[in-house]
This record gives sequence, structure tokens and C-alpha cells, in this order.
Amino acid sequence: MPRNRASLKESLAGRSEALRERAKRRYEELENQKKAGFAITVWNRYKEIDGADRSGVLALYVLLALFPLMMLARTRLGVSISSRWIQDLAAGQLGLDPGALERYGVAAADHSGSGIVEMTILIGGFALFGISASAVMQKAYARAWRTPQLNVLQRHLRGLAWFGAYFVLAVVEAKSRPGAPVGTRAIAATIALVATFGFWMLTPRLLLARRLTWRATLPTAIAGTVTSVGLRIASNYFVPSWIKYYVEPLGIFGMVVAVASWILITASAWILLAVFGAIWWEQVANPDDVVNFEIHGFDTEVEQDS
Repeated sequence: MPRNRASLKESLAGRSEALRERAKRRYEELENQKKAGFAITVWNRYKEIDGADRSGVLALYVLLALFPLMMLARTRLGVSISSRWIQDLAAGQLGLDPGALERYGVAAADHSGSGIVEMTILIGGFALFGISASAVMQKAYARAWRTPQLNVLQRHLRGLAWFGAYFVLAVVEAKSRPGAPVGTRAIAATIALVATFGFWMLTPRLLLARRLTWRATLPTAIAGTVTSVGLRIASNYFVPSWIKYYVEPLGIFGMVVAVASWILITASAWILLAVFGAIWWEQVANPDDVVNFEIHGFDTEVEQDS
């Protein structure tokens, strides 16, 4: 027993020394980050977490989740959710006006007798790849904020919650696209703006294993809202022309290329937002809060802020 106690004390002492060394290096790194400047630090962290590779994987999963939604638009489901509604929702995610997919050959078709089966398979694929996309986001946030990843149960539950929140946001955004009545668009655009801010405010809280104050997530929410609105406006101009440019010589494959290109841009922006939020907080927060958060697992202000 004494020997075991001595071993335990040595182990704890060694761990404490390792934590002290880690904290010392982190304090020095934080000081160097401020000297290097915000933009350079963001770019270095983006490279550190393999941001380009993660953006590609995220784009792949989002693309694989979007196409079941677009394929659902080809099926008359025979249930309360109309194929036209799904078609417009899918178009809205690409910055297209309602009915645009029909013009590009993704028109609703009658598959009577197999609608429910197809709906089950396609919605299952939509959910599977959507949750996989949330898992990529979780890993990106964990590495950007330098925290442990969520355990398996939390990963799936929070991932499902995050993806569900994004889906609700997509539904609201679809109502604010060109083609809807002016009054409906104005109300939906306002709701979409508030919902977008809330989505990005909630994202770090859902995807990180360690607690953050709401004040710490505010920069991510503001940057995420501005980025989302910018992408939404840009998609209205670029995506239709891209699809037309690629579809004419390549057919349906050209549409895949155009859609994949835009999704990759969006995914890269999402990964950059994870890095932006982390670096912004590190730059403005007390260094003690940053080190405590990364090493001990909490923001020292969280108790008074919750």
C-alpha cells in the first residue's frame, strides 16, 4: 500500500509538472500571437487544424446530405410534406429562386406506389450525412479551440441538435428567397436574420466539450451572421450562372460540379468561423481564462455568466 501511495504521488506530481509546462508554453504562445497579429494567427491556426482538408470533407457530407433532399423533390410523397416544398427548400440552400430546380431538370415526378419507401431511404440518407457533417464541425471546433472532443453519446446528441437547428434555419431562409410574396419575404428575412444569429451563437456551445460564456460566443455569432448573409446574397448572383455555365456542356454532371463548388466555399467559411471565434477570444480574453479553459476545462467567468 505505501508503495502504491508513493507511485500515485509521483504520478500526480509528474502530471502537475506537465500541466505547468503546458501552461507556461501556452502563455508564451498567447503573447507571440498578439505580436503576430490577428489575421496571421487565424491563418496559422487554420493550417494547424488542417482547415482545407476539413473543409473538403465537410463539403462532401453537405453535398451528400443535399442531394437526397433534391431527389425527394422528384417524388410525389403522398404525405403532408409536398414535393414542391422540398424542391424549393433544396433550391433555397443554393441561392436559387423557388422552382429553379425544375428548370434545371430536377422536376417533381410521379413515382406512385413507392413514395413512402423512397421518402424513408432519402430522409435517412439526408439525416445520416447531415450528422456526419456535424461531426466534422465538432472536430474542427475542438481543434480550433484546443479542447477535447465530445464523447460518442454527446457527439451524436449534440450533432443531431446542431443539424436540426441548421435545418430549421434552412426552412426559414427558403421563405425569404425571391419568388415569395413581398410581405412574406420581409417577415421571413427578419426571422431568418435573428435565427442565423441565434444559430451561430449556439454553435460553439453545442459543438465544444467545454463550457463557454455567452459573451465568448458573441464574436462567432456576429461574424457567422455577416458571413451567412454575404454568402446568401452572393449565391443569388453566382450559383445560377455557374449552374447554367456547367450544365450546358456537361448536363446533370455540370450541375453537380457547380453545386459542389459553392458548397466547398460555404464549408471553408464555416471552418474559418470556428478558427475566427477561437482566436478572437484568445486575443481579448484574460490569458488566465484561456489557459484555464484549455487545461482545466472551464472559462473562469462561466459561473457568474450562466
